[in-house]
Amino acid sequence: NISLGLPLFTLSLLGLLYSLYKPTKYKIILLSFIIPYFIVIGTFKRDAMRWVLPLIPPLIILTGYLISDMMNHKKKFFKAVFAGGFLFVFFYSLIYTIVADTVFYTDSRNQAGKWMIENISINSTIEHYSAPLRGYLPYLPKTYNVKLYYQVHNSSLGAKEFEEFIIKHRNSSADYIMLSSYSYDRYFRYPNAYPERTQFYRDLLQGNYSYIIINEFYSNTSMQHFFKLDRLRSLQFLNPRITILKKVDKE
Repeated sequence: NISLGLPLFTLSLLGLLYSLYKPTKYKIILLSFIIPYFIVIGTFKRDAMRWVLPLIPPLIILTGYLISDMMNHKKKFFKAVFAGGFLFVFFYSLIYTIVADTVFYTDSRNQAGKWMIENISINSTIEHYSAPLRGYLPYLPKTYNVKLYYQVHNSSLGAKEFEEFIIKHRNSSADYIMLSSYSYDRYFRYPNAYPERTQFYRDLLQGNYSYIIINEFYSNTSMQHFFKLDRLRSLQFLNPRITILKKVDKE
């Protein structure tokens, strides 16, 4: 419902229920796809918006049946109430779409990349752990010395092997570390799935290693927050929280 917006989601649900209440042979064809498909993807352990996209066209058609029948209702008062509700859904969804598009213009990766180019020497070494998701990180010229440590997100690496890697890597020689919340946020959302990785990121962000946070980039306007776009993970890859850490000498 967050991806569609609550009003449009509600209208689509009403269209589905209305089609179940007053089925026709055309509606049954659409329902014969919607219901089994929804049941199948509902059994998946992970969710992704792209898996729901095939449901949108048939739901739109069923919602169209509802709108058509309600607008042709015999009672004028009922028709007027429904027309007002439909206009509300339309304009709410229009504004929702425009606000969602602003995420492309407030991309935290662009902001972080510009800052790093201006403030970090090209001779510095920078490491990250977002393999193979380099696209979720700041944009840097290829002349920068960027190192990837894939072990952090390598799920085939067991807890013991991961801890051994962290012990060896604890005193990394990299000058900077850049992190993307799109990569590590999963560990804080599901801390029991990979507790050793959750603890690693917690220690790193709290300064328990030889690094401190020197800057963070994240844009969340009041309108984006109002429409709860900050909770929509499928848009977070455009505007993740980018954290830049710098190595410090601990006495």
